[in-house]
Parts: sequence; C-alpha cells; structure tokens
Amino acid sequence: MKKDFLLEIGTEEIPASYLKPAEIQLRERMVSFFSDQKVSIGAVSAYSTPRRLAVLVKDVDSKQEERRIEILGPSKNASPKALEGFTRAHGVSKKNLVVKQSKRGEVYCCIKVEPGRPTIELLKTFLPEFIQKMDFPKAMWWEKSKLRFARPIRWLTALYGERVIPFNVGGVRATRKSYGHRFLYPKAFLLKNPDQYVRTLEKKGVIVDRMKRREKILKEIEMRAKRVKAKPILDEELLEEVTDLVEYPATILGRFDPDFLQLPKEVVITAMRSHQRYFAVTNSQKALHPYFIAVVNVKNKSMDLIRKGNEAVLSARLADARFYWEEDRRRNLSEMVEGLKGVVWQENLGTLYDKTQRVMRAASELADQREGVDRKVLERAAHLAKADLLSSMIRDGKEFTRLEGVMGREYALASGEDPRVAQAIFEHTLPRFSGDELPHSLEGGLLSIVDKMDSIVGSFINGKVPTGSEDPLGIRRLGNGVVEVLMEKEIHLSLKELLKKILDSYYRMENPDAQLPSDLFEHSLSVKLGTTIPEFEAVQLRNDFHNFFNQRVKGLLLERGMRYDIADAVLGSGFDDIADVKRRGEALMKLRESQDFERVVTGQKRVANILRGEPTPPPFEASLLRERAERDLYEATRGIEKEFSRSLKERDYDHSLKILLTLRKPIDDLFDEVMVMVPDEELRKNRLALVKFVAGLFNQVADFSKIVIEGEEG
Repeated sequence: MKKDFLLEIGTEEIPASYLKPAEIQLRERMVSFFSDQKVSIGAVSAYSTPRRLAVLVKDVDSKQEERRIEILGPSKNASPKALEGFTRAHGVSKKNLVVKQSKRGEVYCCIKVEPGRPTIELLKTFLPEFIQKMDFPKAMWWEKSKLRFARPIRWLTALYGERVIPFNVGGVRATRKSYGHRFLYPKAFLLKNPDQYVRTLEKKGVIVDRMKRREKILKEIEMRAKRVKAKPILDEELLEEVTDLVEYPATILGRFDPDFLQLPKEVVITAMRSHQRYFAVTNSQKALHPYFIAVVNVKNKSMDLIRKGNEAVLSARLADARFYWEEDRRRNLSEMVEGLKGVVWQENLGTLYDKTQRVMRAASELADQREGVDRKVLERAAHLAKADLLSSMIRDGKEFTRLEGVMGREYALASGEDPRVAQAIFEHTLPRFSGDELPHSLEGGLLSIVDKMDSIVGSFINGKVPTGSEDPLGIRRLGNGVVEVLMEKEIHLSLKELLKKILDSYYRMENPDAQLPSDLFEHSLSVKLGTTIPEFEAVQLRNDFHNFFNQRVKGLLLERGMRYDIADAVLGSGFDDIADVKRRGEALMKLRESQDFERVVTGQKRVANILRGEPTPPPFEASLLRERAERDLYEATRGIEKEFSRSLKERDYDHSLKILLTLRKPIDDLFDEVMVMVPDEELRKNRLALVKFVAGLFNQVADFSKIVIEGEEG
C-alpha cells in the first residue's frame, strides 16, 4: 500500500537566507533516506516560509522491500556433522539448501528472506535524528536538551497517510496539528492527511511553495508599477529575499518627495533596497520615478496605514542621504585623499594612502606599456579612487557603504573632474560580485586589475591566504574579478610581470616600520622593505599565486562552458596571459569537430608517455637523423615554422592549430616506423630531442596529453 508522508517543522522566524538551502537539504536527505531503506516513493516536494520548513513525499510504500540474504555454508563434500550444524544454526532443513559456486568451490547455501520493516517505524526512528542534524549558517539552542536549530521549534506535524508518526524533538511532540498565518489565522488546526497540506495552508493565509510566492510577488509588483505608468527595477537578489520574508505576500505602492530625485540615482535605490527592501521604479525615460513598491506579509484593512508608515521611514532615510550628500560636497574629492593617511589598510602594510600610492605607481607603469591608455586620466583616477571611503556617505551611512566607487564617481563629477576620471573611479570597483558589470574604459579596467592585485598581494604577503571555506577578506572574489576583467575585456598582460610590479610597489612603500613575513621569501635574499632588487623572486609567494590563479582561471573557463579537459590542456601550457588562455581554449573547442583531432591527441599522448621520466635531452642535431620518417618530421616542422610563429604572434589560434594538424601524418609515421628508445645513447637522445621539440610546438597552444578522447577514463 502507498500513502503520502508529511513532515512540517514549525519555528520562530527563520532568516530569509537560510530557507532555500534548507529546502534543498530537506529534499535531498529525504530522498537519500528512502533510497537507503529500500522504500519506494513518488514525487518529493520541499516547502519553506519564515515560520516553517516542510517536506511532502507522495506514494510512499508502507514497508521496506524484502531482503534476500544468501548465507554460504560448508563444502558440498563436507561431513554430515558439519552440514547438520549449519542447518541447525540457521533453522532450515537440508532440502531447503541450494548448492552454489564460491571461491571455496561448490558449497551449500541457505537463502533467507527478511521481511521489510514498516515505513512508519523507520520514520519514527529517523525523523528526530533528521531534524537535529540539519545544517544552518548559525544555529540556536533554547532548552535544556541543547537541541540546536535555526530558530526555536514550536510545533511538529508528522503524518503517514492519516496516522501521526509519534516522536519527540526538543520537548516538542509530533501531532497532526499545524498553524496558519501568525496574524490572519493564529489558531491551530488539524490536518487529516498530507494531501490536504498545501491547499489547507493557503486557506489559512500561508503559501508554502516559495516559487508560487515569488510569482505572486512579481505579478503584483508589475501591476503596481503600471498604475503609475512605470516599470519596476527588478533586482533578482532582492526578489529572492522578500520571497523568503513573507508567508502570504501583498504589495503596496508608496510615494516619496520628488525633490529627493536630485540625489544620485544609486543613492535613492540603495536607501530603498538595503534598508527597507523596496523596489524602485522608472518612468518611460528610464529615470527614477518618485514611487516605490513594498512587499508586506499581510493584506488587510490597514494597508493605507502601512503605506504611510513605509513612506515615513523611507523619507527619513532619504533625508539622511541628502544630509551626507550635501555635507560631502562641501569638500572636493581631492581634499579627502589626505585623510587616507590616517586610515590603516592592513596591519604591517600601511594606510589607505600607502595603498593609493602603490596603485598609482603600478598603474602608471602599465599605462606606459599599453597603447590607447590616457596616462593622466589613469593616474588621476588612481589618486582619487579611495577618497570616497572618507566621505560621510560611505563612512557613516551604514547601508550606503556598498556605494564605494559610485560615490567616488559622483563626487568627482561634482568636483569638476574629467568625466573619464570619474568613470574610471567607479569602474575600479568592478566587478563587485559574480555576474556584475565589467569596466568599459581601458583606464577603468587597468585600475580595477591593479587595485585588486594590490589587495591580493598584500593579503598573501601578510599571511592572510584563503584556506578552505575561510576567506574573510574576500580574496577569492577579488581574484575572480581580476581574471574576469583580463579575460572578458581581452586585456593582454603578463601576470608574472604584474606581480613583480605590485611587489616592487610594496618594497618602495614609504613605511619603514612595515615588516614582511620572511617565511614567504627565500631567506638567502635577505630582502627588507625599501630595498630594490630587480631580480627579486619570492618563491613561496609565486607558487601560492600560481595555484590561486590557476583555480580562478579554470573556474571561469568552466563557468563559460568550456570542457574540463580542454581547460586543463590550455592551462597546462601556461596562463601568464589570461586573456590568451580563453582564446586558445575556444580554438581548441572548435578543433574537436575535426576528423583528425582524435589522432592528433593520441599522438601527443604517446609523445608525453615517451618523454615521461626522461631527463631533458640536448637540442637535436639534424645530421643525426637517419631514418626517412624522422627526416620527414624534421622537414615538416621547418616548413611550418614561420607561418606558425606568425599565427602565435597574431593570436590566431584557429590557424595555429590547423598548421599543427599538418604534422599528424609525419608524427604517426615516426612512431610507426622508427624506434625512439634504441640502445645507441647518442641516437636515442637525439630522437627524444626531436620528439620533445615537436611536443614543444603543440605545447605553445595547449598540453594535448591532458585532453580526454572518447572511451578514455576522465
């Protein structure tokens, strides 16, 4: 027999950010439990609201599947006494035994069928443990059993069909009782069976399906905006958050004083979003409209009063913002730069002013090496980039702290700075998160890269390297930002040279008291702050950086849809020029469609196998090439040399790979006709050198030996 199963965990209000991950846990762990217990089930649905977590499983079998157990006994040729002991021990007669083949030869076997346990008994044991082992970012305990959960548990509903599953967690006993909306339907009600759950809760003012709540919110937001001929600014993150703040969503349309529209657009939107979780709206000209849409948890006769209350709160926040704006505009942005001298950036690494000077120096050197960069714009933007951190808006404005860069741009424009400088100031913070916009100007892109690299290097040399899930300074996010700007904006920079410039800026830093951890550097260098060493090499730091950026680059390539083995192949040939890695990978992805691709890869795998473990041979000598196949391969490489070098220089990797494909037959002929590992040492080394030289041509694009072809293990 099949019946539905329901578990509802009623709680005090759970933080919005906990709900979606909790739903995933509920669904996955419940599916895993029934699978492990060999209990057949139908569809599994998980639900969540601020006051409850629930899982509903359809068509659950009433008991486990029967288990067939085979017990091997004595040999077929064993004595009657041994056989009698076996049958007595297992309560069977000889006629119920079968003969089976085993490692010991033919043996007697007893087959037992173990009946499945009732599902309700399994759940009775499992559910208390299931609830107590749920994971949350932070948990509380509130009674003497020290049960930990996101928030205190107030009721438990557990039904299998019409039967209550009896268990107790944290002093709360499971029943068929549930509760509706805290204000609209505060009294308890009884559920007859799980099938009633969703529709009964909706009648009691609770939409337990979060996607249904989300759709309702979205529909109402768009409807409210149309009433004032506007369009909502749909912030996906905000939409997700408000969905998990309510049980039965309703919306209100509020208005604010149009005079506040004189503030920068981002300031007004931030005041709505961060503090009040309101949605802003725009008019037909895409300018902000003096209206907002709020999502509330109740719809009743007091909606007008609720609207007025929300308008009053927003008005106060916007008045604060206007005060900060007017206060900050009394000073030019350049005047705020001096204040950075009094703000410590990181212990041992100086102040924000020191950071500004380092970034200016490194950015200026980069400007000299790149065409199309206005050095004066870049230097001025670097000088002013961190000044808005000293503004009242950022320093004292609480929710406005996220406007770093935005306010820098606005204050720069208000101070009469070149608009290109203002734009680069804003762009130096981009991207701020995954999926954020990227810098549009080259000056902004370079400043973004240098500023982030300065922060990354500083954290590494200060011993604050991200480990495991710990990354309090957001270094991985900054690294992802550097990689994304370089790759997507196709800015060709040497990562190694960039690292050297940043390190050199640290060593030139005007802060004689700062000390760098010596264990990150070769002790023999005896490097001290303020010393200029052109050939400086920080071995440990370099290795840490290599691994750190390798992970960042590979992660972005995979996110962009590149196969994992192609990503490994192009990274295997180096990623000093990150923009170049993407181009090589894209060319290799196209080459996979070629009929010769698999044979070329197979050939390069043979090359890698031959060279593995062999010492580096001396350069090959053409005069020692005796066999026709090795001479043909040598001539073929000479024939493509100029065109191949030109294609690499022009980064035309589609053409580079087409050229390399012409070497497929000479390489195959070499392996088919020539013994590379001959006894003659001089001849063997020369053939190994030829193979290594050819492999080197391929490795300038990718390490083909890392590519997985069909039928291979990944």
